[in-house]
Parts: sequence; structure tokens; C-alpha cells
Amino acid sequence: SELKYARMVAKKWQTDHHEEIVEPDALSILPQLVKHYGEPFGDSSAIPTWYVSRLAREHITMALTGDAATNWTAATAALSTDLLSRKNSSTLALIGTGAQSEFQALAHCLVRDIKTVKYFDIDPRAMEKFNRNIKMRNPGINLIPGANAKEAVEGADIIIVCTAEKAHVDVIMSNWVKPGVHINGLGGDCPGKTELELPILYKSKIVVEYLPQTQIEGEIQRLSGDEKMNLVYAELWELITNKKVSRASDEEITLFDSVGFALEDFSVLRLVYDLALKYNIGHELDLLPDLSDPKNLISLLA
Repeated sequence: SELKYARMVAKKWQTDHHEEIVEPDALSILPQLVKHYGEPFGDSSAIPTWYVSRLAREHITMALTGDAATNWTAATAALSTDLLSRKNSSTLALIGTGAQSEFQALAHCLVRDIKTVKYFDIDPRAMEKFNRNIKMRNPGINLIPGANAKEAVEGADIIIVCTAEKAHVDVIMSNWVKPGVHINGLGGDCPGKTELELPILYKSKIVVEYLPQTQIEGEIQRLSGDEKMNLVYAELWELITNKKVSRASDEEITLFDSVGFALEDFSVLRLVYDLALKYNIGHELDLLPDLSDPKNLISLLA
């Protein structure tokens, strides 16, 4: 059980800590689960999820879903691109066109004058989905599908790698990466999962979010302890505050080794909540709504 560790964290940081122990009679909530899911769901995680939701409705002000975190990931990557890529960058390459891809492309258009987006995914349907969604939202962009990853990154100023293979996979090879390129490595986000050929790390200026976490989960997890200390140039906040210089020359290769950092999510939640109160926007939602027909979700918006 991680309960004692949660208590330790709450005590150290003096957070408002709430607990609920799931008792043996948990099966008694099954009628409620059936009511809320409205369809077969053969996953026992539904039981603790229901208990957490019930507890949260009493104490939580805001909750962040995984879908919303996709937006924060794109925002953080675009921030790194604004700090590290060449100012005249105009061609973006996306390797992996899953749920992240559209947010990444649109966010990068806000920080650079992106004229061309080249993209590749091993799933043709994902590529079609990406093309359709971007055309709908930014019809002025020149979209070029690649036959493979190498073709997609050729000539790119900015490369975003975001794939789902949970293994050490060389999605991008070192000899494809030319001087002046900025790379956002997003898919290497847990132990045993990386996307870049190792030599790329040795020739890049590496920026991370939080070194103690990135060295376990990020691209740099494959480096030795000494290599991590020598090759990691900065944490992102050091560039934001101008403590360190972002890009030193147009020939420099830069890499943002992103793994996702909970403090970023927490900071954005606080900002969104404060802005919602200030401008009186948004509305409250119940985590366990009183819904008579679970297939009529839109009725909650009436």
C-alpha cells in the first residue's frame, strides 16, 4: 500500500489530505457503477475510481483529465521550441500522429511561422485523421505526408517525436538530424521507453523539465550518471528566467527531453481556476452526476 507514503507527502507539504479505505462490501456499489457506465466494463479499476470520484466531489476544486494533459504537453513543447529553435524555423516534422499530434502542430504555429508540416505514422488511418483535422483548423498550412520517418524529417527545422512503442526504439536516426535542428522528444516518458538513436544525445544541447525525473523516464535514461551531468545543459525554467542562454548559434542542435511533470499540470490548473473566477467563465461539473440515462450525456449540458 502507498497510503503511508501519501501521508508522508501530505505532512511534508502540508496539503489537505483525505483518505477512504475500500471495505469488503465494495460490491454493494455495483448498481451505481452500472448506472454510470451504461455499458459492459470488465475492469476492476472501476471500483476504486468510483470511490475516488465520490471522495473528490466533496473536496476537490478542479480535476485534470488525461485528455486535458495533452494540451499542456503541447504548450510545454511549444514553449521549448520558442526558446530553443531558430527564429526563422518554418518546417515542422511530426513523427507519430496520434492524440497529441494536432495539438502539437497548432501550438507550434503560435510560436513560429510554420508554413509546412511533414508527418508520418505507421498507422495510415492516424495520418488521414491528422491531415483532416489540421486542414479543418489551419487550411493555409502545406501538409506533406511522409512514406517513412526519414522522409518526413528531411529538411525539417523542428522535429517532434511522439510515438507509443514502449521499448528502446530508434525512431529517429542520428544521421538524419542536421545542424540547426530543434527536437522535441515527447514519447520517451517512462523507464524502458525511448525514441532517439543514442548518438543524437551526444551531439545535442539537452534541456529537461526536472532532472531527477527525466533521468529515470526520459531519453537520457540510457546515459551513465556522469554523462547525464555533463550532457544535460539546463532545466526549462533556467531558460525561461534567462539564467542560461537558450540557443547559442544557428548551427546548434537542441533537444527538449520532455517526460511530463506534475508541477506543470498543477500550475496550469491554478492559473485556469484563477482566470475562471476572475472572468466568470466555465461552470461546475459533478464527478458523479445524477444521470438517469448514461447514454444521454449531452443532457448534462442543458
